[in-house]
Amino acid sequence: MKGPGGRWCTLDSRLLLRDVVAASELFNQRALELVCSALGLATEEVEVTPGQRPVMRMNWFRNSCRSSGVTVRYSSRGRTLRRRAMKAR
Repeated sequence: MKGPGGRWCTLDSRLLLRDVVAASELFNQRALELVCSALGLATEEVEVTPGQRPVMRMNWFRNSCRSSGVTVRYSSRGRTLRRRAMKAR
């Protein structure tokens, strides 16, 4: 970029990255809000890494009788796939 004196200089990419990350987070938050409101879902904050900012995620099955069924089915499929993989060895 050209500086005020007409000389070429470089950008400090740290400042640019900070602004790009902030814009990305704002976009992701708004997209999540729109999707959740259209589907009638809620969002929740989840602490992925202790000491860092929480991550937002959709609450797909919260307080749903279906959630326990999904968890049970997922667990049984996982066991079945692991058994098949062990037999194939």
